[in-house]
Amino acid sequence: MDKGLHLIKYTKDGATSRIIWNANPVERLIKSLDEIEGKLTHTEMVLRQTLDVIEYASEELNIDWKKMYLELYRDAGYVEGQTEDE
Repeated sequence: MDKGLHLIKYTKDGATSRIIWNANPVERLIKSLDEIEGKLTHTEMVLRQTLDVIEYASEELNIDWKKMYLELYRDAGYVEGQTEDE
């Protein structure tokens, strides 16, 4: 599991903070689907199968989710801050 990510955006009025506890979005979505009680709907089953494929591909391609978040939010002015697990 990827470590959490703390993003900070500094402005003249102070700082804005975003915390992403698990930087792997595929793991987060799978965990959310696992928490659904009862029988999954057809859409939920298709989503789970698609997430399994994305999870496999991301492992094969060694996708660094934390780095991807940093690149995504950098354009909005965020930088990496310290997290408790560092």
